[in-house]
Amino acid sequence: MDAADRINYLNIGLMIVAAIAAFVLPFEIFLFSYAVLGPLHYLTEISWLHEKRYFTKHRFDYVLLSLVALAIFILAFGTEWLFRHLPALFPGFASLEAVKGSSSGWITGLAFISFASALAMTTLKRSLYRLFAFVFILITAQFIKDSQSALIVFAVFLPTLVHVFLFTGAFVLYGALKTRSRSGILSFVVFLLCPALIWLLNDYGLGRPIGEYVQQSYRMFETLNQKTIDLLHLGSSQHQADIYYSSYGVLVMRVIAYAYTYHYLNWFSKTNVIRWHEISRRRIAAIALLWLAAVGTYAYNYRTGIIALYCLSLLHVFLEFPLNHVTFLGIGREVVRWRRGRTTIAPATAVATAGGGAAPLLSKES
Repeated sequence: MDAADRINYLNIGLMIVAAIAAFVLPFEIFLFSYAVLGPLHYLTEISWLHEKRYFTKHRFDYVLLSLVALAIFILAFGTEWLFRHLPALFPGFASLEAVKGSSSGWITGLAFISFASALAMTTLKRSLYRLFAFVFILITAQFIKDSQSALIVFAVFLPTLVHVFLFTGAFVLYGALKTRSRSGILSFVVFLLCPALIWLLNDYGLGRPIGEYVQQSYRMFETLNQKTIDLLHLGSSQHQADIYYSSYGVLVMRVIAYAYTYHYLNWFSKTNVIRWHEISRRRIAAIALLWLAAVGTYAYNYRTGIIALYCLSLLHVFLEFPLNHVTFLGIGREVVRWRRGRTTIAPATAVATAGGGAAPLLSKES
């Protein structure tokens, strides 16, 4: 058994462990993974992406993605403070509700700009072509920023479930196609089977009381559950009890917890393949100290931890967009080669899963 097979079988085991944990304690496992594994993942992945030049054509492409992430953070958490202390910045707005309504449109547009610009950064090298692409992206953003559908796609699902589940599946599939390994294909099948089994077995273990601390800590994520329930037409999401105690509410939470928990575990399982740990001792020490500070902040107050780490979590999501596009383009190439009967000559190494997911860009408290 070669190294790629060992990693694939390890990840199959991690998928099963994540699925069982998410099934038994969905809210608690999610909160633990997000607070403990999440910050360490953000820091180590950004460090690794920096060494890989963020998989873009130009050296400083990451600056635009970083500025967009910072702008969204300010819009999501600084709007109320700015409106109360610097009202001159909001001429024509009579109320905070009106300001927040406008901010949601800007957040949607900026998230779209980040995602679309990352595609241009990975496929276009000539400055003139890039200029045309960015102008087109900006015009498109103006048209879609006030669309409710665009808001759900780019502000709710893109930095969360799309990032941690769809993109994870893409990495697993790309690794299987690239290495042409049975264990890789099996890992992709198990990756899809776990949420399917959660769906089929969802009636078991319902009615377990959810503690007040857990509900208060999860409050800023409730928008994701509500929009998922509404999108799948599973039932009502009007009341908080629907999220925590209904059969469909627990189902959605189990799938979310599985996706996030496995995503983090996958990243650390492939350390010896992508070698993100091969950095200077000074950087390792800085990452360790920042991680301990992050976990301590979550332990002190979970909501404070989410806000304090939100810009970092969003930054790592946006900086990974170029790699996401590269992966999907790679899947397309491998499928074409497979259909033509060509064999890819590549080292038998697994493709690393990147990304960890953030909270929804628009939450009940932002």
